[in-house]
Amino acid sequence: MEASRVAVQETLDQTRSQIQRLTQERDALRERPNLPRIFHGSYHFRREHVVELSQLISRYLLDKPNNINGNRIFNCVRTCYTALDRDYCDNSETYYEDMRMLLATCLASTWFSD
Repeated sequence: MEASRVAVQETLDQTRSQIQRLTQERDALRERPNLPRIFHGSYHFRREHVVELSQLISRYLLDKPNNINGNRIFNCVRTCYTALDRDYCDNSETYYEDMRMLLATCLASTWFSD
Protein backbone atom coordinates (compact mmCIF):
# COMPACT_ATOMS: atom_id res chain seq x y z
CA MET A 1 0.00 0.00 0.00
CA GLU A 2 2.83 2.38 0.90
CA ALA A 3 4.60 1.66 -2.41
CA SER A 4 1.51 2.65 -4.38
CA ARG A 5 1.23 5.90 -2.40
CA VAL A 6 4.84 6.70 -3.19
CA ALA A 7 4.26 5.94 -6.87
CA VAL A 8 1.15 8.16 -6.93
CA GLN A 9 3.04 10.95 -5.17
CA GLU A 10 5.91 10.71 -7.67
CA THR A 11 3.44 10.86 -10.55
CA LEU A 12 1.76 13.91 -9.00
CA ASP A 13 5.11 15.62 -8.53
CA GLN A 14 6.07 14.92 -12.14
CA THR A 15 2.73 16.22 -13.36
CA ARG A 16 3.03 19.39 -11.27
CA SER A 17 6.54 19.92 -12.58
CA GLN A 18 5.35 19.47 -16.14
CA ILE A 19 2.43 21.87 -15.61
CA GLN A 20 4.81 24.46 -14.18
CA ARG A 21 7.21 24.07 -17.12
CA LEU A 22 4.40 24.36 -19.67
CA THR A 23 2.97 27.40 -17.90
CA GLN A 24 6.38 29.10 -18.07
CA GLU A 25 6.67 28.27 -21.79
CA ARG A 26 3.19 29.65 -22.42
CA ASP A 27 3.99 32.85 -20.56
CA ALA A 28 7.22 33.25 -22.51
CA LEU A 29 5.32 32.92 -25.78
CA ARG A 30 2.82 35.55 -24.66
CA GLU A 31 5.65 37.97 -23.99
CA ARG A 32 6.50 38.40 -27.67
CA PRO A 33 8.38 41.57 -28.44
CA ASN A 34 6.14 44.53 -29.04
CA LEU A 35 5.47 44.24 -32.72
CA PRO A 36 4.29 47.34 -34.52
CA ARG A 37 0.64 47.37 -35.37
CA ILE A 38 0.12 46.73 -39.07
CA PHE A 39 -3.65 46.76 -39.44
CA HIS A 40 -5.43 49.91 -38.33
CA GLY A 41 -8.90 49.05 -39.58
CA SER A 42 -8.27 50.51 -43.02
CA TYR A 43 -8.01 48.49 -46.22
CA HIS A 44 -5.91 51.01 -48.14
CA PHE A 45 -3.22 48.56 -49.18
CA ARG A 46 -2.27 49.68 -52.67
CA ARG A 47 0.78 49.03 -54.79
CA GLU A 48 2.86 51.27 -52.53
CA HIS A 49 2.09 48.96 -49.58
CA VAL A 50 2.74 45.47 -50.94
CA VAL A 51 5.35 44.67 -48.29
CA GLU A 52 3.07 45.80 -45.45
CA LEU A 53 0.23 43.70 -46.84
CA SER A 54 2.49 40.66 -47.00
CA GLN A 55 3.66 41.30 -43.44
CA LEU A 56 0.08 41.51 -42.22
CA ILE A 57 -0.88 38.19 -43.78
CA SER A 58 2.31 36.46 -42.66
CA ARG A 59 1.94 37.67 -39.07
CA TYR A 60 -1.36 35.80 -38.77
CA LEU A 61 -0.62 33.21 -41.45
CA LEU A 62 -2.78 30.40 -40.11
CA ASP A 63 -5.14 32.32 -37.85
CA LYS A 64 -6.67 35.42 -39.43
CA PRO A 65 -8.06 37.79 -36.79
CA ASN A 66 -11.83 38.19 -36.82
CA ASN A 67 -11.60 41.95 -37.23
CA ILE A 68 -9.95 41.58 -40.66
CA ASN A 69 -12.16 40.87 -43.66
CA GLY A 70 -10.46 38.30 -45.89
CA ASN A 71 -12.49 39.34 -48.94
CA ARG A 72 -11.36 42.93 -48.64
CA ILE A 73 -7.75 41.84 -48.22
CA PHE A 74 -8.15 39.68 -51.33
CA ASN A 75 -9.35 42.75 -53.23
CA CYS A 76 -6.22 44.61 -52.09
CA VAL A 77 -4.03 41.75 -53.32
CA ARG A 78 -5.89 41.74 -56.64
CA THR A 79 -5.40 45.50 -57.01
CA CYS A 80 -1.67 45.10 -56.38
CA TYR A 81 -1.47 42.27 -58.90
CA THR A 82 -3.30 44.36 -61.49
CA ALA A 83 -0.68 47.08 -61.02
CA LEU A 84 2.01 44.48 -61.71
CA ASP A 85 0.18 43.27 -64.79
CA ARG A 86 -0.18 46.83 -66.11
CA ASP A 87 3.51 47.49 -65.46
CA TYR A 88 3.17 51.09 -64.35
CA CYS A 89 6.31 53.09 -64.95
CA ASP A 90 6.39 54.30 -61.35
CA ASN A 91 6.28 50.83 -59.77
CA SER A 92 9.27 50.31 -57.53
CA GLU A 93 12.29 48.43 -58.84
CA THR A 94 11.50 45.55 -56.50
CA TYR A 95 7.77 45.46 -57.23
CA TYR A 96 7.93 42.14 -59.07
CA GLU A 97 9.80 40.47 -56.19
CA ASP A 98 7.51 42.07 -53.61
CA MET A 99 4.47 40.74 -55.46
CA ARG A 100 5.98 37.26 -55.63
CA MET A 101 6.50 37.42 -51.87
CA LEU A 102 2.90 38.59 -51.36
CA LEU A 103 1.44 35.88 -53.58
CA ALA A 104 3.53 33.17 -51.92
CA THR A 105 2.38 34.40 -48.52
CA CYS A 106 -1.24 34.33 -49.67
CA LEU A 107 -0.84 30.77 -50.93
CA ALA A 108 0.72 29.67 -47.64
CA SER A 109 -2.00 31.30 -45.55
CA THR A 110 -5.42 30.01 -44.60
CA TRP A 111 -7.04 33.38 -45.28
CA PHE A 112 -8.49 32.59 -48.68
CA SER A 113 -10.56 29.71 -50.01
CA ASP A 114 -9.76 27.93 -53.24
